[in-house]
Amino acid sequence: MLPLFLDFKIATDPRLPGLSEKTLPITTTAIFVGWLVSAPVLDSALEIFGKKELLVLHVIGLLMVNLATVTLPYLTAGNLVVFTTVRFAHGLLMNITALTQVYFAEQGRGYLVGMNMMYSMVTILMSWSCGRMTRMMDWRLEALLWCSVPMMIGLGMAFPNWLSVVQSFPAAISKKSRSTVASASGQNVAVWALERKNVLSLAVGFLACGCGFYGLTYSAGQLSTDPYLSCMFLHAADVLGFFLAASSKKYGRNNVQTCGFILAGICLLYCSTGEAGSIRVLSAAVAGRLCLDVCFTTVYLALAEIFSEAGSQVALTVCETTARLGGIIAPLSGTFPPSISCSVFATVCLAAAGFTMTLPEKAAKTFTISLTSV
Repeated sequence: MLPLFLDFKIATDPRLPGLSEKTLPITTTAIFVGWLVSAPVLDSALEIFGKKELLVLHVIGLLMVNLATVTLPYLTAGNLVVFTTVRFAHGLLMNITALTQVYFAEQGRGYLVGMNMMYSMVTILMSWSCGRMTRMMDWRLEALLWCSVPMMIGLGMAFPNWLSVVQSFPAAISKKSRSTVASASGQNVAVWALERKNVLSLAVGFLACGCGFYGLTYSAGQLSTDPYLSCMFLHAADVLGFFLAASSKKYGRNNVQTCGFILAGICLLYCSTGEAGSIRVLSAAVAGRLCLDVCFTTVYLALAEIFSEAGSQVALTVCETTARLGGIIAPLSGTFPPSISCSVFATVCLAAAGFTMTLPEKAAKTFTISLTSV
């Protein structure tokens, strides 16, 4: 979210001639490219480190990237290559999103829904602050305010022994012998052979969420004349959408997810027929976003409920990679009118609805038996 707001200020900074309104979308796309590059190795990282260890590693890495973000542009006179590299490194660490989603999904639906709702409420506050209270603040201070400070507080509260966790990294790596890695690789092949159909079907759902969710965020400037207000409305819809995702327990995850994708597709098709910046376009986009929010939660629940532990790691890698492919177009979608971008989002959502219908509601017992025999 924050690069969207920071770029408004960076583009007008006379001390950064290499970073303009035309070139900054390239640097933002680099975040999603880095995210895509790192997604395929997530399952290998989980073979070596636990989820908590990886979370600490990602937070520390993001703190270093944030420091580079606010210093290197001025040290290099806004060099486009340097700033793009920094944002690419930012993207490499964005798998922290998937780690937290899976971690909370394993704890239960309520934990995942609650975390997503809290994220949305904080983002609403950030959108309001960046558009009103801190609008005249230097972009570097704003980046530190919303990225570095909360991460340092969160790291200290969630992992008070974070230093000892960091010191345990070498030991964790040394414990994994080549035979263990080879065994894990063979197990992944077996899982893929058994669950390929379900993995690919779920991956289409991730593609729709990655494409539509982030695409609508970066299209905020096309949805209304005030991008900050657009983001506030979109994330207000997120709060309600994530709350409605809890209904999947009563009505069935697949039923709720299928309806969510169908309704999102209809709303976004309607959005594509309006004039950019109109109330009609913004309203339809917000309604589509609400439906996508439901699916954004249920696809991660599916990872925890459809697959075994080994299977969920393979599915996570494939699905996150697919979602990042959809996310790559997000920064560019902000340069196109809703008639183009929302038509693409709607098409992918309707395809995801069809593939969701082929998914099982729970993991098959035969899968666990077959995997054990392998």
